[in-house]
Amino acid sequence: MASRSCDDGEDASHGNTGKGVPGQDQRSNVGNALENLEIVMGDLCELDFLTKKATDLAGLCELRELIHQMSSKIHSSQELVGAVIMEISALQVAIDAPSDSEYSEILKELDIGDQEYDECEIPPGINIHNGYESDSSCECDMHRMAKGESDYPTKDRTQTSKTASATQDERGVDMAEQRVDMAERRPWEDGETVSLICAVRRVTTREHVNPRNFRIWPQITTMLAEQGIVRTERQVKAKWDRTFGQYIKVVDHQRKTGVDDYFSMSVTYRHNIGLPSEFPRLWFDEISEFIELNM
Repeated sequence: MASRSCDDGEDASHGNTGKGVPGQDQRSNVGNALENLEIVMGDLCELDFLTKKATDLAGLCELRELIHQMSSKIHSSQELVGAVIMEISALQVAIDAPSDSEYSEILKELDIGDQEYDECEIPPGINIHNGYESDSSCECDMHRMAKGESDYPTKDRTQTSKTASATQDERGVDMAEQRVDMAERRPWEDGETVSLICAVRRVTTREHVNPRNFRIWPQITTMLAEQGIVRTERQVKAKWDRTFGQYIKVVDHQRKTGVDDYFSMSVTYRHNIGLPSEFPRLWFDEISEFIELNM
């Protein structure tokens, strides 16, 4: 077996095309996913804070509004937890995956020939859960996948070819759906949220309807997909409800205090008084313009 060290000038990335720390891009993705999860979990902490603070009618009304938004917030946090797990898995594969030369050594040690295998031996770096399912013919399937060839000679080649042919269409559909699902699980970026706000503004203005009208959300979801923002209709509406709910909390605070001071507050202070920890000025301005157009 080839050594996994970086001696003799081997690439330290173990099969990565770039130089430097193994899985550097994946580490960054994990960090971004954790930051997005932290923001949502910070929002969820508002419920506990307001529950302890709600001692009068106004506090109870504010608590009721937050509870009304909890379903979408919990849904968002579940998605982000999934995104974190997915990015960590990608990082693990990037770090552990052997190089091409190591794959050759692996195949030699496996001694693939005309012998039968009682169990499926999976070379290191092969993730059988990444769009593939293990089955009774996995011994041939896994070895060919590690080799990168579809015609590697084995004793059960005919049977394996029939199995692969029978499941080719099904696996193709499954992998396509998996790619869409991964895109849907990806946290919302600031620019995507702005695109959502603009899409809501365009559709509601054109149709002369309120955002609460359920008939507009298929149009908005399609409009975002055309811009490369792939989400389900439920995710799009949940993101709007959450964003608009945060906007209302900021506006209510400014109306009660008579001071436009939200954007000058620290994140910690915002959280301590029950306001959204992060709500970009651009989102606020876009929604304000949308409301003015519909008044």
